[in-house]
Amino acid sequence: MKPQGLGKLAWVCVPAVLAGLGCAGPGAAPVGQTVYYRDGRAVQTVVATPTAQGLGGTAGSRGAGTVRWAYVTGDIVAGSAAVGADGTIYIGSDDGRLYALRPDGSRRWELGTGGAVRASAAIGADGTIYVGSTDQNFYAVRADGTTKWRLGLPGRPSTAAIGADGTIYVGSSDGTIFALNGDGGVRWQYRTGGSTSAPVVAADGTVYVGCGDGRVYAIRSDGALQWTFQTGEPIYPSPAIGFDGTIYAGSDDRHIYAINPDGTQRWVFITLGWVRASPAVGVDGTIYAGSTDGRLYAINPSGGLRWVFISRASGGTAAGFYSTPALSSQGMIYAADVTGYVYGLDANGASRWVTRLSDQPIVSSPVIGASGEIHLGSSDGRVYTIAGAGTWADGAWPMYQHDPRHTGRFGGLQPVGAGPVVSNLFAVGEMVPQRQGPLAVSCMATAAGGAVRSVTANLAEVGGAYAQALERTAGDQYAWSGIVMPGSAGGKGITVTATDEKGNTGTARTTIAVAPPAAGEPGAVRWRFPTSQGEVISSPAIGADGTVYVGGEDTQIHAIGPDGTEQWSHGTLARVNSSPAVGRDGTVYAASGDSRVYAFRADGKLLWQFNTGGWIRSSPAIGADGTIYIGCHDNSVYAIQPDGSPKWRYGTEGEIMSSPAVAADGTVYVGGWDHNFYAIRSNGTAKWTLRGDQPFLSSPAIGADGTIYIGCRDGNLYAIYPEGSRRWALATGGWVDSSPAIGMDGTIYVGSWDHNVYAVSPAGTEKWRFETEGIVDASPAVAGDGTVYVGSRDGSLYALNPDGTLRWKLSTGGPISSSAAVDEGGTVYVGSGDRHVYAVYGTGGAARGVWPMFRHDLRHTGRAGTGDRVRG
Repeated sequence: MKPQGLGKLAWVCVPAVLAGLGCAGPGAAPVGQTVYYRDGRAVQTVVATPTAQGLGGTAGSRGAGTVRWAYVTGDIVAGSAAVGADGTIYIGSDDGRLYALRPDGSRRWELGTGGAVRASAAIGADGTIYVGSTDQNFYAVRADGTTKWRLGLPGRPSTAAIGADGTIYVGSSDGTIFALNGDGGVRWQYRTGGSTSAPVVAADGTVYVGCGDGRVYAIRSDGALQWTFQTGEPIYPSPAIGFDGTIYAGSDDRHIYAINPDGTQRWVFITLGWVRASPAVGVDGTIYAGSTDGRLYAINPSGGLRWVFISRASGGTAAGFYSTPALSSQGMIYAADVTGYVYGLDANGASRWVTRLSDQPIVSSPVIGASGEIHLGSSDGRVYTIAGAGTWADGAWPMYQHDPRHTGRFGGLQPVGAGPVVSNLFAVGEMVPQRQGPLAVSCMATAAGGAVRSVTANLAEVGGAYAQALERTAGDQYAWSGIVMPGSAGGKGITVTATDEKGNTGTARTTIAVAPPAAGEPGAVRWRFPTSQGEVISSPAIGADGTVYVGGEDTQIHAIGPDGTEQWSHGTLARVNSSPAVGRDGTVYAASGDSRVYAFRADGKLLWQFNTGGWIRSSPAIGADGTIYIGCHDNSVYAIQPDGSPKWRYGTEGEIMSSPAVAADGTVYVGGWDHNFYAIRSNGTAKWTLRGDQPFLSSPAIGADGTIYIGCRDGNLYAIYPEGSRRWALATGGWVDSSPAIGMDGTIYVGSWDHNVYAVSPAGTEKWRFETEGIVDASPAVAGDGTVYVGSRDGSLYALNPDGTLRWKLSTGGPISSSAAVDEGGTVYVGSGDRHVYAVYGTGGAARGVWPMFRHDLRHTGRAGTGDRVRG
């Protein structure tokens, strides 16, 4: 459903049930103007916005119910608006963008993703915006619209909730709940039995979530299951929490449940339709919940019906309530139905005003900002702001995800009252990259609306912990001191947040200088190449002349000279997460999410493009005869002739995101999302298939004796004999999406979602592990002196000694999922989530191991037995 044209809006006339009350038609005195914006500029102004009188009252004070402005996006707006402290409205659209709109409706910025943005945004205490997309990525976005980090999830992300300590909780459509640190690192994950709702957080830190398996889950703040509560059908909306800790949840079994904090049932209320929206809970404990039966119910705390409001076009799901009502401090209840009506009801359920925004459904929940205006989206592709009366109510759960920032946390944000004032903030220390040094942080935190309960410092930029508690030294004075290891030079920021007993916060920021390392010193940046937008997940491939080839989420394939300057770039129609490969004749092969494989001459001239039937994340491999092999989301592995013509296509049972590896005998090995690991002969016929317990996203590495090593999402690193039987398995504590690398002595190195890098002997025993502060899904690279280089989603590139101890680390400005490559001179190349490709001074040239880095060699041929340690 696309947005309709910008014609004049029709006047809304009261239907027959309210006959005799009149119709606010063209002759009525105008009460305001509606300004329509598109692409950041006003395109139309309509005078006398469509407002109708309701049952027993007027349109409300000062034009309540009138549309102030509307912003036109490119597709359906299903999510709810989150409102920042400065009044900025953040809301996504099915057009794949997250919009930041000023309070007057003009665009501040927009951020493109790879899918529809249907989840609602949530805003952290430091202003970071968290939002998910149907591209299965969860984004952390700075207030200026730049991406802070991005985390790939196994399914579509839900709306997030934010704990009092800054932990971000987000669900996935595959049934997993993730607890994330502020830097995107996974603190813990818990697997439920179905697709999850948005999580919510209780005052004691317990996380509650509804699930497609019909259960409400209560998960402790440490990730342990506390209890589950079974209903009769799937639960799609997130729960709400009352003042006494009671959890309220609606289900497709047509019931609303009140659940005690110990997991026992308190009462159950029967509706006439599905309950697809979260309840709201008022100051007096009244629960307000809509149903697909076209009714909005007001339920008293004991479970009895207080009143029911029937929508204007009642009659089943065609007129149902699919969004959460919002409660005003002046006793108003704002609700929207799927026929496009928005209602302003008083505390007794009587209609005070009715506005019809369009004839398209509204599933976005109304949200009340600090100025009292109501923000919501519509399936007509617009974001609307409507005049309201009063700010949001000081209730237990007054709107969707509790508050305008969508913290999803009981007591997470109060409608009135200033937060603590942080002042006299300073930090001292002598910092040099990759060297430990002392740091001291001190400040004053003065109470405003309530007593200060905690003061934390975000030290991530200077190489410390994300949230470090400052201790009260005397009165309003707080301090912390410790040892940190900054990753790079420059002015590094330290943000301190004080939180009071009501959940209000105050922040302040200071900077500290980090001296640059000497040129050529290991861990120093040789050069940094910027891409225009998005992360650099692609791993750099290096040509014979030292040119660096890499893809970007800016949809470009980049060729970067050895000095860090761009030689050429070629645009595609989608992001490029696949890693390029370079043929022996210098031909560059690269694939894009636009379903195409491209071949370029070394000077950037396009030779040919090959069309597949789906998105491509897999990276190409090059056989000894020049055949190009690649996997695709259309459930296929393709073999392409060097001239771009098809050679064969092998059908699989699921999507292929793993990159093929080619053995010395021409066998092609590749993992599948369908849990299968495939061995395919060079003529395109099946050799054997090995079934796993979970998908294979890792790409294979092949040992000197032909053993195949691959990671699996069941948490294991597998060793497989060439005839297809399992040799051994080594268990890690998380998914293994990282692709293995093999050192000169046969040691296998691989990363895991449990934040560790593992060194494993050829016999399958663990030699050592090194813990980072984030997920490790990048592949390690082994240098000739035994140094192991690997990136982590904590934003750092690590250099590890052969015994697993830290040699140095470089902190970049974003998560690292790109696999490092080490050239003959010892330079390490890697992409980062901060939109840059880095060239970093290392300590040893490329190793002569059988598979020392991602895709075997610098040219990323993905082929065993090339006999060339650098050029493949």
